[in-house]
Amino acid sequence: MSSLPVLSFRMDSLLVQCVISAAIYYVPQDAAALIGAYWVGSTFGRKKVGTAKSVSDGDVALKAFMESRQLEADKVRVGKFGNTWSVQM
Repeated sequence: MSSLPVLSFRMDSLLVQCVISAAIYYVPQDAAALIGAYWVGSTFGRKKVGTAKSVSDGDVALKAFMESRQLEADKVRVGKFGNTWSVQM
């Protein structure tokens, strides 16, 4: 079917006017809520995740990190991806 299944679909009908009014009323509110949620997530998400630091010797930095947090070498996994290292518990 290439046409609408209803016989009469007019742009001045009550359905169309209600859809237009609802879009005008709710879209700005939804956009503000989504932008606010994105901003809060991106702002506070960065504070929870550790940031990357540049070090000259990775092994010494890893040992100092584990000593500062009183971690044992057998309880953590160290991932080395090129110049980037990650520690998982």
